[in-house]
Amino acid sequence: MADEETPLLNNKDESPPKKTRRFPDAFYDVKTGKLLQDPVVAPGGITYERSTWEEICETEEVPSAPAYDNRALKQLIEEALLESPPPAGGGRPSAPAMLLKMHHNTQKSMRDLIEKSILPSDDPKPLSDAYYCPITMSLMQHPVIGPEGYTFEKEAIEHWVDENQVSPLTRTPLPSKELLYPNLALQQLLQEEADKADETNSDPSIRDFKLLLLESNTTQQQEEAPYTGPRTMEEWQTLRDQRRRSNANVTPRGFMVLFLVILLLIPYFIVYFLLFSWFGYTFFFLCCIVDHYHEGSCYGYYVQRGMQRAMLWYYLREIEREYEEQQEEEDAPAAACSV
Repeated sequence: MADEETPLLNNKDESPPKKTRRFPDAFYDVKTGKLLQDPVVAPGGITYERSTWEEICETEEVPSAPAYDNRALKQLIEEALLESPPPAGGGRPSAPAMLLKMHHNTQKSMRDLIEKSILPSDDPKPLSDAYYCPITMSLMQHPVIGPEGYTFEKEAIEHWVDENQVSPLTRTPLPSKELLYPNLALQQLLQEEADKADETNSDPSIRDFKLLLLESNTTQQQEEAPYTGPRTMEEWQTLRDQRRRSNANVTPRGFMVLFLVILLLIPYFIVYFLLFSWFGYTFFFLCCIVDHYHEGSCYGYYVQRGMQRAMLWYYLREIEREYEEQQEEEDAPAAACSV
């Protein structure tokens, strides 16, 4: 976007002294102080009367860039003139002005009729369509103007130009967003509307606009917070070395603390292991006794086990003796025959 400011942007010495004005300051030429009739936006975003801008281009060194018709501001001026016409004695108004006046009078009559009816309307006065972006249909926060004189929200029109490279209203080529100028007059009027609006008797759009301004100012203050980090490579390296040294000091200390804790806990681990082992073996021993002998003492268990072993030994000895006797009986006939 062309952000070059003309030499007259800060030239306040040539501006005439301000008088009591019926309309906002944005409606007047910054150089002559007269009410704008054919406003144009210069490359820096300031609005001039067309004849004033042509005179500036002829007499002073300014960027060789065209000025754009400020259609939105012209619409606002015409609406303001219809609501507050100049004193009698002026020239005859043009046909478009007469039609606008008739339309305004019709709307005013309907509004007065509603206000005097049985069910009065407390709705706030709506804002002009000139304050709304043709793309987003919402109030503009950062208005910018294109070569054809139409004003859009900055973010919306820049995104549109990046995607389509044409005007969203006329489809004429708009190859670059560098051709857009800020519409400072319209932005000033929006700020004035937000300043004079209250919480109860204002258009909902302007209340939302005030909230957006508040959020934008808060974000800007946060972004402008002083930076406390390193600004040079030397400062960054110094900070990195300090962090490395601090980490080197902390790491061995942590290992030492962990080692001491483990040493202190080892005796407890040993004692707990022995206790659990002793209790475990004891519990297993008792379970064996209860499982094999339910009706006596521990001594009876061992006595019974001894008797069983003695009976088994006696039974085996009897079997062995019977086997020997049987062998002797079988061998007796063979011995007699041999004799």
